[in-house]
Amino acid sequence: FKKGRSFDIEVRIITFKNNERWVRALGQAEYENGRCKRLYGTFQDINEQVKLVQIIKDKELQYRSLLSNISSVTFRCAIDDRWTMIFISDAIEQLSGYPAEDFILNKNRSYFDLVFAEDRSFVAANADDNAQEYDIEYRIVNKSNEIVWIIEKGRRYYDEIEKRVMLDGIISNITERKHAEIALVKSYEELKNTQKQLISTQLEQEKFVSLVKYSGAMIGMADFSGKVIFLNEKAKHTLGYYNNADENLITRDFFTDKGKLSLDDAIIPTVYEKGIWQGEQELINLHNNETIITDSTIFIIRDPQNKKPVAIATIQIDITERKKAEAKLIENQKELLYKSELLAVVASCTERLLISTNIEETLSEIFNLIGDTIGADRIYYFENDIAKNLTSQKTEWVKEGIIPQINNPDLQNLPLENFVFFTEVLLQNKVFKKIISEIQEPEVLEFLSSQGILSIILFPIIIKDKFFGFIGFDDCTHEQIWSDDKINILFSLSTNVANAIERINNERIIRESEANFRQLNETLEDVFLLFDIAQNSYIYVSPSCKKVLGTDQSYFYHPNTFISDLIF
Repeated sequence: FKKGRSFDIEVRIITFKNNERWVRALGQAEYENGRCKRLYGTFQDINEQVKLVQIIKDKELQYRSLLSNISSVTFRCAIDDRWTMIFISDAIEQLSGYPAEDFILNKNRSYFDLVFAEDRSFVAANADDNAQEYDIEYRIVNKSNEIVWIIEKGRRYYDEIEKRVMLDGIISNITERKHAEIALVKSYEELKNTQKQLISTQLEQEKFVSLVKYSGAMIGMADFSGKVIFLNEKAKHTLGYYNNADENLITRDFFTDKGKLSLDDAIIPTVYEKGIWQGEQELINLHNNETIITDSTIFIIRDPQNKKPVAIATIQIDITERKKAEAKLIENQKELLYKSELLAVVASCTERLLISTNIEETLSEIFNLIGDTIGADRIYYFENDIAKNLTSQKTEWVKEGIIPQINNPDLQNLPLENFVFFTEVLLQNKVFKKIISEIQEPEVLEFLSSQGILSIILFPIIIKDKFFGFIGFDDCTHEQIWSDDKINILFSLSTNVANAIERINNERIIRESEANFRQLNETLEDVFLLFDIAQNSYIYVSPSCKKVLGTDQSYFYHPNTFISDLIF
């Protein structure tokens, strides 16, 4: 304070009712002629904002916990020659043997260093591809110098913060599937080659049958008409096929409608052209009609002697649960990103409120900032005339294509008693939200529908336990269901608006009181003195001192001999 600097601190206080709350204290010492004249400032209740920040931290912890429980590796990297990792999940250590921190910004090694030498040109070429989404299979070498087959699925996007194109993706270990493919083809070829030797034929057949029968992957074969000629136990169980007497079963029976389109348009043509197809499929359980997502390889089996095609085989791994986890992860990422963006906007709005001197102008700026982020079609502020029990719209923001209501005369000087359906909720300092089609009162339904409103949410402005007004958000294009997190963030904003209005009003009252005080003292003929005993100095001396005492005000604000000079 002695240096005349302003202060801005966040502290916890104990209220009169012994409750703990977070507040933000802002103020400054006012000096005059080198002396501290007064301290002034404001306290802002930021308890809800602090709670919201903690909620975000908890959500982020849940998100990181979800990442740690997924066997697949999630990552975000720059598109450069080293695939510089901005983020990579801890699952990379299980996959490669190296901790995640080794790869962040290429601290100890780059991810590209793990790629098997023969696959690097292929992987690099994919990085240069302009396709927005991609999936590739390649090999990496882990810390134990073992080759691991992986599948990488990702998408390119432009990062507004980094100002460059980035990659987001998921890396999964498919070594087991690859080994199964190799083992199946090898076993089949060995079986055909050993048919000439009766003794070894039986042994090799048993080996092949055991491998196929007890494999953890779904394995099946069909002839070229599509008729199923073999399913192992895993495939039967997963696909709900329990009727072995069904001789008319064809491969299409196991595909969803979407899967059948893929089968006709992509899978079969590719198998006939290239001999193999790899990718994800949508199958269906014949018993319960549940959709199953698989990581699939479909290929042609040829007679090892004459190389003629004899059947179509498939190896499929059930990845339904993994896909659900990936979808949940993406959903959480989007939710966390949205909340972060919304909190950043609210923080910017709060900064504007802290320095506002005109609440209507500031609210217009805030509504422009928050409008597109919050997903509403119309945002507005109504202020109450408490003495007359009326309310009027003061400012508004509308999305492009939405009809403004700021000039609607029906929204000025509205009697509050006509809107008990929402004022009784707002008077309790609670949020009012409603789907318009669910309102039972005909007059209210007509009043809101005439403005094109499909859903509405209102936040009260309560100042010193008085209903001062409200902020509203309308949806005119769809019936929005507001999440609790979004409501809590906007309620915090409405509280900040109330604090700003109260501060502006208090500062106006202080200015008016100070002006009245100075005007009164300047007209008095008597001398008014205000003396600080602790500091042994004068704080204020009225102008009449010149006329009464024969000396001007500056005399008293410096060391003086007033007692001996002027008092007998």
